[in-house]
Amino acid sequence: MAKWATYWPTYYRDHCEMYNARAVTKTETVDSDREIITAWEQAWSSMGYTPVILTMKDAKSHPDYKLYSETLDSRVPLGSNTAYDKVCYLRYLAMAAVGGGMLSDFDTVPIAHLTIDDLKNPEKFSFYQDYAPSLLRGASEQWKMVAHAILEETRRPRHEDDNIYSDKMALDDLLKLDKKEMVVTM
Repeated sequence: MAKWATYWPTYYRDHCEMYNARAVTKTETVDSDREIITAWEQAWSSMGYTPVILTMKDAKSHPDYKLYSETLDSRVPLGSNTAYDKVCYLRYLAMAAVGGGMLSDFDTVPIAHLTIDDLKNPEKFSFYQDYAPSLLRGASEQWKMVAHAILEETRRPRHEDDNIYSDKMALDDLLKLDKKEMVVTM
């Protein structure tokens, strides 16, 4: 944790997690992944956050996991890297299961220090890089709502012939359908 952050009241120091779901499907991490994970953890902790890697256990602890996972396996064209693409969908359930908060991809690192506003639940599910799901924030119910909205989007007949349908593509399509009332970009 950054030295300046040690002066914050204990509540704030202990409630500024930054989550990531890269390793959610892996039981062991190869050395190259470990280097990326370490760099990501160091970058976020240097700005006052507590980095947390979500696991499959987090996703499975959500009551909707079984149905959600079965739907992904049977109806969603996940592409050639099935495990990665599935993690991208499951991270929304995992975030709902851990109580919400902020999530970033491993290739997204902070350029500013933690602020008090980062600790508050937003009124709407929030994107920090346009509508790319690389830095996201929401309360537990918002993560669940988005998880189910993107899963429902995959069930639309127009996606039956797609070779791949990622969570980003589903989010883009939701916003085209005027679902903007549920999300905001920062």
